[in-house]
Amino acid sequence: MKKALKIIGIVLGVLILLLFLTPFLFKGQIKDMVRKTANDNLNAQLSFEDLHLSLLRNFPNATLSLDNLLIINNAPFEGDTLVSSEELVLQMSVMELFNSSEEGMRVDRIRVHNTFLNIMVDSLGNANYDIALQAEEPVSADTSSTGFQFDVQHYAISDSRINYYDQSSKIFLTLEEFNRSDLSPTNADV
Repeated sequence: MKKALKIIGIVLGVLILLLFLTPFLFKGQIKDMVRKTANDNLNAQLSFEDLHLSLLRNFPNATLSLDNLLIINNAPFEGDTLVSSEELVLQMSVMELFNSSEEGMRVDRIRVHNTFLNIMVDSLGNANYDIALQAEEPVSADTSSTGFQFDVQHYAISDSRINYYDQSSKIFLTLEEFNRSDLSPTNADV
């Protein structure tokens, strides 16, 4: 019995150690994968200064944090900043990290801090936030298993600014010091 408990203890210790070390050992590959995946699927350029991945902080959820995120539009809004964020935090099940691109990825919680969102619509009705690249193959009726999914159950936006400019209707709106969350007390750790 003691031998079995020792083996179980060693296996659990190794698993916890792997969960702790994985974000540090593969940080470079994870950063490159996030950049490449985003830039391959967006009609915009995404960049960020640093990435943090934690598999233990909210176990069994993984927490991915991007510092100093910047999304710059391509044509027809080339060079315009769509998003500039000091911090973007995504929380998802650890198992979502192992999904293939065909399965999609479900994000459960999102938090943004000190973010500037610059929404523009030109006189022809083109919106600068419409940056997702179109699939080359026809989309099937069952979209539940393809692409990136946002199943956001909880969100928090703090100390942010939103600009909205519609050239066709000459509407300009600015929200400053914008704070909003789902106000659920169980979401303080997002």
